[in-house]
Amino acid sequence: MFFKYAGLRPKEYQQLNIKSNNQKEERLDNGTLLEPEPYLEDLGRLLTSDEADELALGLIGATGRRPCEVLLRGDFVTAKESDLTFPEYQPVSHWLKFSGQAKKRRNTAINYTPIAVLFPADFIIKSVKRLRKMPEVATVIKEIKAEVTALELPRLQERHKGEDLEYQVAIKENEYLDNRFGSKQNKLLQTQLKSLDIRHGKNSVSRSSLRAAYARLAVARDCPAGKNDLVWSSRLLGHMDEKADLRAVLTTLGYFDYYLEKDASVPLLDTPKSEITTVFRGYANDVEAVKAFQEKFEITSQQETFRKLWELAQETLQARERQLYTQETEEMISEELLAKIDEIVETKVKNALTQLATQTKPTAVNTIPTVSTVLTAEPKKTILMPEPQKTVEKDWESIPSENLKGKHTPGSAEEKIRRAIKAIMEHNDYTAPSNSERWFIGVRSIQDVSGCNYAPIKKYVDDHKTMIDDHNAKHALSNQHNKKHRQTISQVISW
Repeated sequence: MFFKYAGLRPKEYQQLNIKSNNQKEERLDNGTLLEPEPYLEDLGRLLTSDEADELALGLIGATGRRPCEVLLRGDFVTAKESDLTFPEYQPVSHWLKFSGQAKKRRNTAINYTPIAVLFPADFIIKSVKRLRKMPEVATVIKEIKAEVTALELPRLQERHKGEDLEYQVAIKENEYLDNRFGSKQNKLLQTQLKSLDIRHGKNSVSRSSLRAAYARLAVARDCPAGKNDLVWSSRLLGHMDEKADLRAVLTTLGYFDYYLEKDASVPLLDTPKSEITTVFRGYANDVEAVKAFQEKFEITSQQETFRKLWELAQETLQARERQLYTQETEEMISEELLAKIDEIVETKVKNALTQLATQTKPTAVNTIPTVSTVLTAEPKKTILMPEPQKTVEKDWESIPSENLKGKHTPGSAEEKIRRAIKAIMEHNDYTAPSNSERWFIGVRSIQDVSGCNYAPIKKYVDDHKTMIDDHNAKHALSNQHNKKHRQTISQVISW
């Protein structure tokens, strides 16, 4: 706490600034690719969520505003075409007017600035109102205001007056707000927004990453020809206005490390359509078990929890059906085989008896064979059954891949699966430059690469679970990671 409030000497400030500037320069020299379509699709899903944290993150990404501006301080109203500087480039349907910027010293409640939004403006305005009416948000905001009034206001009143006091109170409210929502929302981003890659020099995706992505997309979509995109972005983010010092552009520069491919276009989106949801009730005794389940699969919403449970249930049912089918097939084959054997034996016996009857010539006096006939009859021939051949195990590892792919004999599937997993691991470790090109190793991805059926793959994955989990964890790959790839894994990786 001491170091937070203690004043630093000018040289110490200078050293800190040099370090910060060096980090920004390095990040700008190592830009991160942003793909508009999958990212905007993820934002649309967040914006239609009934979970407060997910909706808040969607609004931060769609408006480029800070968390406190979305949750508490900002005011969002409809813009008219006359409010836009370049209406031929700025679609009024995707622009609105905003006030309440967090880092302005003066009261800006009546100073509205036009800003671009990545989804229709009327939908964004309604979404902000919906967020602030949610009980979990309204309750926290009320608690924060009470805490700041009780704990911070008396001390601030001793040092500040008027608008400066209002500004200092706002800062404290923003700090308390970040303490309540910050870590949870950043963690949520890492699991729910796989389409946004980590910026160079950062440990993970955070809410500032959403502002950086917004800056790049909004400028690419609306910035007029001949206008400087950095200055345009600086005004959108609120770092400078028409009369501000150009040095404010340096702040914007720190957000300008995402880049788009040359042929990437930013669409003018419609209102995202939400999936229809319903209410599911559970038993209170199962709450802790459900929480543990959500942590294991990195799930945060009730809808995703139910969907994951349903997916696992379907997999279990399919596995059970396959098991029953195999068992019934084996029983049916066994019954048919026994019936066939009985039929063959019965036919052989009948044929033997018929043949014996034709070879023995009966007399009119006595049809019973004499003793001499019996004694002189040919002895029965002993039929020698061939000894069963011993199964010789094949050395599957020595078979070339071209030959192995056409094999369907027992033992070949395990080798195909082993080679498929090895190929995916080598691609992730040595070929893919970043997570955007890496693949999560799971049953589905192994199936696509190996061409084998579900049952042997599931058994192999269970037997080598530690090895596969360690590889996925090393590259921070989750079971939702592969959804962002446009190509199938078999188009990229082969063995």
